[in-house]
Amino acid sequence: MFKDQTELKIVKASCFGAVVIRVSQFVDQQSTSKQELLLGLVVNRIQGITRVMSAQIRPPQGNFPPTLTPYVRECVVEKDQQLPVLDTGAIANAPHLY
Repeated sequence: MFKDQTELKIVKASCFGAVVIRVSQFVDQQSTSKQELLLGLVVNRIQGITRVMSAQIRPPQGNFPPTLTPYVRECVVEKDQQLPVLDTGAIANAPHLY
């Protein structure tokens, strides 16, 4: 899930799925050109897309893996499961991910 009005594309290839997000507006504009920037997240499975209302978004309540925590802004609880709301800006600006 992403907190902003991000354009989202899902690609299925081989045994992995990829989510492609346009993140140009979230990147530090001083260090990049005005080119379009896309972020691809490769996952072992996509269970679906959930649309939520702003009122459903809450601060994270549980523990997420330490490698994911810097990129979790908030969460949504659905069917007794926490779904992380990812911070696309934090992901796009993380220098160790490039």
